Amino acid sequence: MTFEQIDFPFSHDLDRLRDLLPEGWRVKIECPDLAELTEWAVEARYPGDMPEAVDIDALNAAQQARAVIESIVADLKARDVIEG
Repeated sequence: MTFEQIDFPFSHDLDRLRDLLPEGWRVKIECPDLAELTEWAVEARYPGDMPEAVDIDALNAAQQARAVIESIVADLKARDVIEG
């Protein structure tokens, strides 16, 4: 967001934040549904009605988070923001 000079809301909604990026960012295509990851970012932080996470839930969330990071890093490299 900062690289693109986009004003962004203070939000944990990863789909909303991703959608603010302009066309051409891989994460918009490679990560079309970040609702589960958003749920981890918000619901898991606070006690409540969320069921207890099991190993497979954590593994899936970590895999999705890695995919988001790898996609964004690839785009930043393609835009010569970071080396690689």
